[in-house]
Amino acid sequence: MREQSPPPLTYSTVKERHAPIALYYLAMICGIVPLVSGMICLLGYWLTQWEQFAIVGLFDLVLGGGTVLIGFIFSAIYFRLAKRATVEQSQSVKRAHKAQWILFANIPAAVLCTAGGIWLTSHPIVTFEIQNTGKTQIEAGSLSLGSRTAHFGTIPPNGKVAVKLRIIFEANAQLSIVRTSGRSIVPVSGRVGDADDFIGNIHKRVIVVDEKQAIVDY
Repeated sequence: MREQSPPPLTYSTVKERHAPIALYYLAMICGIVPLVSGMICLLGYWLTQWEQFAIVGLFDLVLGGGTVLIGFIFSAIYFRLAKRATVEQSQSVKRAHKAQWILFANIPAAVLCTAGGIWLTSHPIVTFEIQNTGKTQIEAGSLSLGSRTAHFGTIPPNGKVAVKLRIIFEANAQLSIVRTSGRSIVPVSGRVGDADDFIGNIHKRVIVVDEKQAIVDY
């Protein structure tokens, strides 16, 4: 009688453990969104001087801090599960480190955006519209605020021209013009304004120039 071979031994298999990829994506979103939005607000305000960018940037700074904190929680959980994973452990750990680097990048970015935003809002670029109400033509001239000077060209009688200067602190304005009748330095009467006057307001001043003086007209 033929002997039957014993049945093959069965071994318990190790259960596969994956690090949930969704946690990685959530951590990345929490790191990238405030980082990109903060830079957009800073760049947008620098290019356009539109106050809404500064307001949104302030909210982004507050909400972004909370979002980054939540992202750190997601990345920490993902990293812990990645260390215990039996499938793609090394790749999962690398992903966790990548998400953490993105989240940490928000810290210097927040400092940069805060410092840059404060500097830009306290140093607004102001448009000065110079109106010639005199009887003679202005051939050329310049408007000075402290050490900053903007030059302009011909302004006919009842004409106007716009120049731009960045306001730092309140400074005495000086208008140097050349009329057809000769060169003269015209005193500017009225407060040009300091940086605080332009926060939340339109960045514009009108300077009315006649034959003898220039007056700041709000």
